[in-house]
Amino acid sequence: MFIIGILFFYSSLIRSLATILVFDAENQVPRSDCFHCTHAYCWKCLLPFSNYFLHVGNHTFSAHALLILDIFSTISLFLLLQTPYPLVYLGSYFFFFSALLVTLYTDIQHMLISRFVTLYSIPLVFILTLLNALPISPFSSIIGALSGFMVLYAIALSFSLLTKKEGLGQGDIDLIAFIGSCIGFLGWWTTLLIGSFTASIYGVAFMLAVRQMKSVKLPFGPFLILGAILYVLMQHTILSVLFTP
Repeated sequence: MFIIGILFFYSSLIRSLATILVFDAENQVPRSDCFHCTHAYCWKCLLPFSNYFLHVGNHTFSAHALLILDIFSTISLFLLLQTPYPLVYLGSYFFFFSALLVTLYTDIQHMLISRFVTLYSIPLVFILTLLNALPISPFSSIIGALSGFMVLYAIALSFSLLTKKEGLGQGDIDLIAFIGSCIGFLGWWTTLLIGSFTASIYGVAFMLAVRQMKSVKLPFGPFLILGAILYVLMQHTILSVLFTP
């Protein structure tokens, strides 16, 4: 319970960092209101557990939804700590999960993926591979990042040319490049497979629930993040299911 409490507090700090990133991106998105009042972000928004104990009033983004995200983050980090990875890998994957969880908060709340925690983190991941702090080689890290970026960029460009609409955002492309740099080509490919499948299931279920059979704009990042987390936690099981005849 003590470890879970620490991880829950850490997850709340991750959410606070996500809030700061969104607050600093006013040139990219409209200035966001506090989740709990009608004013711009206040100091309470940047403190852990502020959404549960320090605020009162109407919510523009459900505090219950944020609590669910905090619980998901805590469980993800706890399961990571239970894996048999060597300590040196565990630290690197903890950084990887933290970056993914920051992105999870920003993409769900504002459909914003910051390059500070995705694309700009790739050089740090490359350094970790040079230090043997990740179970992939520097070459595999580079190939994973470049192939993931180019494939999703090609898909997004093709979709845009054919439909005259935007499909994947640049943030999603940056995210898959970051994921590929950490877990390699096979990792990002499996992540994309899981993310596409779960996004399709959720999209159909959502349209049936609201009885609206039109296209629904959903953030794709959370599904990629789910796929990447599952790949790290259950890599051998997932690969055996996908590739065992």
